[in-house]
Amino acid sequence: MKKIFLIVFLHVLAEHSLSQDVNWKKVNVDEFLTVSLPEHFNSSDTFIIKKGKKYDVKLFKAILRSTTLGITVTQVDFNFNPYDFKSFKEAFEGVKYGFRKNAESKGYAIDIKDTSVNDVPGFKAEVFSDNSKTVVSRVCYVFCVNTVNYLFVGVPIGNSIVENEKELGSLVKSIRFHKEKILARASDDEISSSPFENGQKVGEIAGILLIVAVIIYSIYKFNSKQKRKTYIL
Repeated sequence: MKKIFLIVFLHVLAEHSLSQDVNWKKVNVDEFLTVSLPEHFNSSDTFIIKKGKKYDVKLFKAILRSTTLGITVTQVDFNFNPYDFKSFKEAFEGVKYGFRKNAESKGYAIDIKDTSVNDVPGFKAEVFSDNSKTVVSRVCYVFCVNTVNYLFVGVPIGNSIVENEKELGSLVKSIRFHKEKILARASDDEISSSPFENGQKVGEIAGILLIVAVIIYSIYKFNSKQKRKTYIL
């Protein structure tokens, strides 16, 4: 009995110790978004070029024991008002379509589920390395707010699928969108005649960033004093 108690005690102690390894802190990503990130995170500005068009991207990265967490904040051409659900819906369906299309064109399989944070619609995507859907390559959440696309991604280290989901979940639970500021910057322009097509373009950009996220996070040294690097996609 004492042996069993000792094993249980040591297991609980180990769990408690691991949970104390990382301190999270509040981070203002931009005027629309606040999250909590592990205190030892890195960030930097860069941009990508797709079909001759330049898109500014801000990157955040944190490496934990079992996962690499990343956030990409991308300036896009189309203005989404996430609180105008009627006009938002068609455009966001285009985002999901473009995201899936891009990932599948690279040989990945995708499972997408709708979600919502602070009344901002989004989606969760599990990305598998092939059509057998046996190995989760990465998991991400996508949100579109005005002219900004947010991608939250968790990449398992080794076979840490469950731990990756937990750590990414902690990041997502910390998301706080600032509704008043979002509405103040919402477009007063007439609804685009092709919201689905515009949404598709945004989704394709998000899909590209998801697929190359591991490469970007591994080769990019997050140092604000460095020159911005360019990714031509």
